[in-house]
Amino acid sequence: MSESPMNVRGNQGSEREPIPPGAHAARCSIVAGIGPQHSPQFGTKPQVILVWDLAGKTVEWEDDQGNKQTGPMRLSGFYNLTLGSSTRPSNLRKLLEGWRGKPFTADEEKGFQLANVAGAACLLMVAHKNRADGSGVVDYVSAASRANNNDVPPLPEPAVFFDPWEWDAQAFARLPEWIQQRVVDPNHAETGDGPPNDDGAPPPDMSQDMAEDDIPF
Repeated sequence: MSESPMNVRGNQGSEREPIPPGAHAARCSIVAGIGPQHSPQFGTKPQVILVWDLAGKTVEWEDDQGNKQTGPMRLSGFYNLTLGSSTRPSNLRKLLEGWRGKPFTADEEKGFQLANVAGAACLLMVAHKNRADGSGVVDYVSAASRANNNDVPPLPEPAVFFDPWEWDAQAFARLPEWIQQRVVDPNHAETGDGPPNDDGAPPPDMSQDMAEDDIPF
């Protein structure tokens, strides 16, 4: 079995109102590798979904039996599993460096464990873009920056980390169904039908000058 790309290297499903643009305190509740995803335009690339729970915000929906359910308001993003390089950074790298408040070192570029961000607090920058069909706007994560861990409430349950290259049935069972349906087992499939290669808009530079022991991961 080859080394997992979840050691990244250099080189909810219900309808709801869009989350207002701006900064929102949040925690990363899910880090889910979804395996090699294929699109006609970009070919096959391993991808990961990050999901954040927005602090103090909930959403209601009806389940298949018509019963009302309440859960955390969440926002997610798809990213290619690469850091790119310092001169041509990937969108995942831009997000993580803003979140960390510092750039990746040459040693970190040799392998950064995405499991480190599961459960981490941040200020999530939310932006809006028009829907392709003109029916309104959709929210998306444009960037992340540091947040004081003590200022962001803990998650009600432990964060989920799922690595399809090192399959964990218990972790997979904890993923929302909409993520489970996107996962391609890389050990048994060369390609898979997955989401488009859309990392969102490039985030602004939100790095900050911080003490080394204040870095969350």
